Amino acid sequence: MMTDARNSGNTQSAATCHHPLSLRGRQLVTVTTEELNCIAPHFVMEPSDVDATYGNQVFFSCRATGDPKPDIKWLHNNVLIDAEDGNYNVLEDGTLMIPHAEDDDEGTYECMARNAAGQAVTRVAELRYLGKQ
Repeated sequence: MMTDARNSGNTQSAATCHHPLSLRGRQLVTVTTEELNCIAPHFVMEPSDVDATYGNQVFFSCRATGDPKPDIKWLHNNVLIDAEDGNYNVLEDGTLMIPHAEDDDEGTYECMARNAAGQAVTRVAELRYLGKQ
């Protein structure tokens, strides 16, 4: 006797979240409305070009909003800056500070804002030294 493999009853399935990362693997029915209030980063201030004197402090400003609050990272010549190495400081408001600008610091800078809802990158800003030919 042959049996029909089709199920004629109700089917239940458990949908799970994939994004945002903080909710990955959770069953959708357990996620609250508040947890879904994610807003991708949006810049309210982007860095501008800076003309500096060798050895002086340099600042690049960057402000971003989003939900949750985005983390700010900086890129120098398309390479992620390690703010822990002492050559650069990222201030609480997202500003990049170069305490003592040197030849290696010349080039392009971009601000990157990232949260659970996504990421955004600013336009390129350039650090140039005054009087350099």
